[in-house]
Amino acid sequence: RIGKIEKEPILLKEGSSFILTNREVPGDEQGVSVTFPSLPQKVKKGDYIFLADGTLELKVKELTPTDIICRVVRGGKLTSRKGINIPNISMDISSLTEKDYQDILFGIKNKVDFIGLSFTRNAEDVLRARKFLKENGAENISLIAKIEKKEAVDNLKEIIETSDGIMIARGDLGVEIPLENVPLVQKNIIKRCNL
Repeated sequence: RIGKIEKEPILLKEGSSFILTNREVPGDEQGVSVTFPSLPQKVKKGDYIFLADGTLELKVKELTPTDIICRVVRGGKLTSRKGINIPNISMDISSLTEKDYQDILFGIKNKVDFIGLSFTRNAEDVLRARKFLKENGAENISLIAKIEKKEAVDNLKEIIETSDGIMIARGDLGVEIPLENVPLVQKNIIKRCNL
């Protein structure tokens, strides 16, 4: 995710420069902090970065150890803490955040039947949540893996085997894969779930 923007919303104009940085900076039209410190080491020149559910598109022009200097390809308004999508790049961070664990505890306390796991990438993400449920006496809660990243589509078999259900997040998938491929991918996911 991106960090806080001081005076929101900001307007990113097509053709302008915009910096994503792992430094703590007040977000403005020049740039904004990101919550993933090693992001500048994960991307390369020419990569496309999508912000705010794909509504904004950036192209990486230059890299420093702390900054990703981008050109705005598709501009628009940007507010704090919006998501970052970088197709075909695997992030080595847990899909479960500290807030997610707190939310799961809230769900356990309130006797929910299902938990939707956002940004599931592989079986380990599901098993990590299942272990947390068991440690908190709630192994009866079903886990629904949300398929919203290309990495999840690539690891679908193992995700199906370890989760209790699958939810297809077409909007997020449309940022990760070409939009015209989403219906076919969706049909394939459903077919594999029904086997």
